[in-house]
Amino acid sequence: MLCLLFLSVNGIVILTQKVFKMTLGKNAPLERLGLRYLAALRRELLLDLANLPDDRCAPFRRRYRALLGLPDSDARLLRYRDQLRHLWVNIHDASLARWVEDVHESRERVWLLGYLRGAPYVNPNYFLFPLALSFGATELTAKMAVCANPKCPEPYFLKNRGTQRFCDRRACLAYGQRQHKLRWWQKHEAEQLKAKKAKKRKKPRRRRERRA
Repeated sequence: MLCLLFLSVNGIVILTQKVFKMTLGKNAPLERLGLRYLAALRRELLLDLANLPDDRCAPFRRRYRALLGLPDSDARLLRYRDQLRHLWVNIHDASLARWVEDVHESRERVWLLGYLRGAPYVNPNYFLFPLALSFGATELTAKMAVCANPKCPEPYFLKNRGTQRFCDRRACLAYGQRQHKLRWWQKHEAEQLKAKKAKKRKKPRRRRERRA
C-alpha cells in the first residue's frame, strides 16, 4: 500500500493513502493529500488555540499530543494562546517573530526526510508546534476575524467572505440580523414616521350616518 511517511525524533507517523482519500476525496493526487491534511490540521489548531478557555488546557494537549514541542504547562500554553489572539487582530504583532525564535531554539528537528512512492524528499517538520502556528497564521491571515457578537463563546473564527462580521453560529447570525434591522431603523426612523403621518392626513374621514 502506498503511504506518506513522516519521520521525527520521537517516532514515525504513517498516514496511509486510504486514510487520506477517505478524509479528503478519492480523486485527489497522493502528493497533495498530505499537504491538504496538514493544512486542515493547522487550521483546526489555530481555531482551537485562539478559543481555548483557561481551564481546558489538558484536553487541548490530549487532542494535539502528536505535535512536538507542545508546552507541558498551562501557563506556557496560555501564553501561546494570548500571542495568537494578538496576532489574530494585528498580523504585524511581534508574536510571529517569537514563534520563529522558538523554532530555532527547539531541540526537535526542523527539517525531516520522508519517502513518497519510494522517492526521498525533504519537508519542514509541520508537526513542530511553533512552526505549525507560524505556517498557519501566515496562511490564514486574510481570513482571521473576531465575531461581532459580544456573547459569542468562540469569537475567533475564519471568515468565508471579506465582509463577514459574525461567525456561523446560529445565535451569532440571529444577533447580526437584529443589529442590522436596528441600524436600519435608527437611520430611517425619522422618514418612516414622517411618511406614516402623511398617510394618516391623506386618509379620508368616514361620515357618520344619521339615525332615522
